[in-house]
Amino acid sequence: MDTELKSFTEIEALNAKIASLESRNAVLHQLLYACSEGIFVADDTLKLTRINPAFTQITGYAESDLPSLSLADLYPDLVESHGTCQDDGSVDLRDFEGEMLSTRPDGLGRPVHLRLTKFCLPSGTSLHLGHLWDISEIRQKEALIEFNANHDSLTGLVNRNVLLSLLAEEIVRNPKADTKIGVVIVDLDNFKRINDEISYSTGDRILYEVSQRLVKTVRSADILGRTGGDEFAVILPGIKQAEDIVDFSRRVLNCLKVPFIIEGRTVHLAASIGISMYPDNGSDPLKLIGKADLALVESKTETKNTFSFYSDRNSPEPGDRRHLEEALRRALETESLGVHYQPIVDIASGLMVGSEALARWHDVELGDISPAQFIPLAEETGLIDELGAWVFKTACRQTGVWNRKGLAHGRVSINCSTLQFIQDGFVEKIESTIRNAGIVPEFIGIEITESCIVENVERSVDILGRLKALGIRISVDDFGTGYSSLAYLKRFPIDILKIDQSFVRDTDMHPSDRNIISAIIAMAHGMGIRVIAEGVETRDQLEFLKSEGCDYVQGFLFSRAIPSDDLARYIAAMT
Repeated sequence: MDTELKSFTEIEALNAKIASLESRNAVLHQLLYACSEGIFVADDTLKLTRINPAFTQITGYAESDLPSLSLADLYPDLVESHGTCQDDGSVDLRDFEGEMLSTRPDGLGRPVHLRLTKFCLPSGTSLHLGHLWDISEIRQKEALIEFNANHDSLTGLVNRNVLLSLLAEEIVRNPKADTKIGVVIVDLDNFKRINDEISYSTGDRILYEVSQRLVKTVRSADILGRTGGDEFAVILPGIKQAEDIVDFSRRVLNCLKVPFIIEGRTVHLAASIGISMYPDNGSDPLKLIGKADLALVESKTETKNTFSFYSDRNSPEPGDRRHLEEALRRALETESLGVHYQPIVDIASGLMVGSEALARWHDVELGDISPAQFIPLAEETGLIDELGAWVFKTACRQTGVWNRKGLAHGRVSINCSTLQFIQDGFVEKIESTIRNAGIVPEFIGIEITESCIVENVERSVDILGRLKALGIRISVDDFGTGYSSLAYLKRFPIDILKIDQSFVRDTDMHPSDRNIISAIIAMAHGMGIRVIAEGVETRDQLEFLKSEGCDYVQGFLFSRAIPSDDLARYIAAMT
């Protein structure tokens, strides 16, 4: 009797255990099928034995395909790089996590993030558990941001910085100057009248039509871009003689003379053209563009609707340039320049959170000299390193003065030139200057341009990492004007992206610039990076930036760059 009871008890316990397991398996089954991410199981020969509905939706393969479906069919590159065939026919596939292109039955690939884990059963056989999710939408958004960062959103043409980069590549391809390279700037005459007298939408339609006519005029090897509001540029490689550029310029002028018919309205246009040539006018891409711009000024000054080649007479008088250079050297020696500070404002609270230090120059003899004049001069003459170091030292000292007064000035951002950045001992100089000023690095930010840090990525990652380790905030200046690569940005320890003011300025008139700003803000926030918009001048611009979640703003709507004493009063007025 006891034996019977014991057997009955054991049977009841076993039944309860089975019920528990069935219940648990049912729950697991439901979780597997409800999961929005693809899940699969493969045996030790890589044959798929179990999938969930999300796997079918992502890959296109259904349960009916399982008898003939292998991981080698889905991810041949993964199996080849991470798998080892064994003598018994099994495949030893190492654990993996990363991005793969998933092959679908229709032959199309879809990017997925795949996590693959191997585990062994008590029987000694092994299984591979896979977990994947579709990232095609993420990649599409990144591709769109990359495109917008490097192309003009209205015409689809490359922008100025990409044009400069491509010009540099053409020059490298032709080191012996066997042929010439033409740089042609095309500027529409009196285009502002169309925007003012008709409408900005009509102006945009005309700009698009102009771009299409230019596309039909250039050769397949030529590079066409839009470099400004109503300005286009063309790089003409493989030019054998200047007459070839003359013929091209005439074709451009003639194609633009044909009236534009926009919404039943006839619009007549004319254009002026400036031309420079490699190697005749130098080998620096930026200077070649600048010389073409100078030649353009001559075309517009004379008769318009014509073209001009760059010549030395387009440049400022040598004596004037030498005089300005000597005055700048004296100003640096006597430390008679100035540093002004433009407030950076938190867009949510409206309070100042920092400022940008900007060099200013008033000469007793020459008067106020614009940074647009003396900064390029300092770069060309090699004085930019000395100028940048002086501004950095002055801003750090001023920060110390404000700290001792208990002024809540936030962080001071200081621009850094490429020449400074690439010098040996750059980080040590920065650290020494901050220490000598008696402040901590957390009060200082450094602004660097994209073009500077992408020239030598590995070195830039190291330098920026060391600066960040000190507590210095890193900002990328003029973001969106070119280069702008997500692949690069992900590698750098960046805190702030500064949207170039050229995009902000046109948000009132061009919806395309609004789209670019929205994309930049979304991308930056997705990477944990905050955003400053420069050049904010109107309440409408501010409201748009606020609606898009922009973090900080600076511009004339709040304040111009002002002397240190005025900034102290500005802060006092805000608190």
